[in-house]
Amino acid sequence: MSQDSASLIASIWREVLNALDLLHDQPELALSLATGIGFYIGQKKFGPVQFGGVYGTLLTALLLA
Repeated sequence: MSQDSASLIASIWREVLNALDLLHDQPELALSLATGIGFYIGQKKFGPVQFGGVYGTLLTALLLA
């Protein structure tokens, strides 16, 4: 792995950790994101199955926790 790609991965990882710290510090933002992303996922069809907003929201909240 070259030095440039290693530094790119390190900078992306730092941004991900900053985003996670923001969600930890502001739980109302995490709740709003879980609701919005969950309803979006719930409207999508995966083959013949459509999960719905409640399942999508619960799944997203579990992933954010």
